[in-house]
Amino acid sequence: MIDSKYRYLLSVLKTEGDHVVTRGAGVKSIFGYDFGKVPEFPIITVRKTAWKLALRELEWFMSGEDACPEGVLRNVWWKGQLNPDHELRQGYPAQLRRSYNPEGIFDQVDWLRDEIKANPTSRRLCLTVWNPGSMAVLPDINKNAMTPTCCHMVWNQFQVRCGELHMNAVFRSTDAILGLPHNLVQHRALQLYFAHHAGVPASDHYNLYLNDVHYYDHPEHNNFVDWLDESLSPSRDSIDNKLVYTPSSVAFKADDFSVAIPISEPLYTAKITRTL
Repeated sequence: MIDSKYRYLLSVLKTEGDHVVTRGAGVKSIFGYDFGKVPEFPIITVRKTAWKLALRELEWFMSGEDACPEGVLRNVWWKGQLNPDHELRQGYPAQLRRSYNPEGIFDQVDWLRDEIKANPTSRRLCLTVWNPGSMAVLPDINKNAMTPTCCHMVWNQFQVRCGELHMNAVFRSTDAILGLPHNLVQHRALQLYFAHHAGVPASDHYNLYLNDVHYYDHPEHNNFVDWLDESLSPSRDSIDNKLVYTPSSVAFKADDFSVAIPISEPLYTAKITRTL
C-alpha cells in the first residue's frame, strides 16, 4: 500500500531524522532507508501527484536531448537549475543515451532493452546515470551552481525471475515531499517499458532503497508532515488500480501510460512551495 508506506516514511523522518543543513537549507534527513516494495499502483493519492508530468520529465530524459521542454518542466520543475540555454548538459538525458565507452558513444537504453531479451538472468542488467567524472563537476558543465547532480536512476538493476522482469532501484538523494511521489511513478514506468520491449511481463512491484531521504524545514513542508502524521483520514490506497503501459512505438512516451481506475481527489490541497 503506497500511501501507507509513504505516511510511515514521513513519520519516521519527523521523529527520527537528523536536522542537517545541506545546499544552504535545513532538512530532516535519514541516511539509509529501505522503502521496500513499491506496488504496481505507485501513485501517492493523499495529495496530488502530477504523475503524467513526471512521465513527461522521464520522456525528456529518455529522449537523450539536452534541451529541457518548454512549459512547466522548464519554468517550474527545472527553473533556475539549467544552463543559460535551458539545457541540462551531461545530466540524465546524456547519461542514459550518450554515455561513453572506449569505442565511443554508448546508448544504455538500447543496450539494456536488447540485453534483457538475450540474457534475462544476467547480473549485468544495470542502468545508471552516475558518471562520477561528470557528476563531480556538473554545475561547472552547466555554468550554474544550482544544477543538481542526478538524484534517482543512480542505480537500477533488472533480472528476469520466474518469467517476470524484476527491478531493484537505489536513489542517491530524495526529497520525500516534492520528489519521491513523482520518482515512484517514473521507476514503475521504466520497469513496464523494459518488460514490454523485452517480451516479458513486469513483476507486480519493484524494490527501492533510499540513501539520503529528507524533507525541508519549511512551514509548508512541516505543516504537511504534521497533518499526515496526525490525520485520522483512511489510506487512499487502491488494491485494484495500477499503472498501465500501452506503447505506440519503441520510444518512451508519457502518453502511452494510463491508470486503470480514475484517481480520487486528494485529501490535502494546501500549497507546498519548492525550496530549492
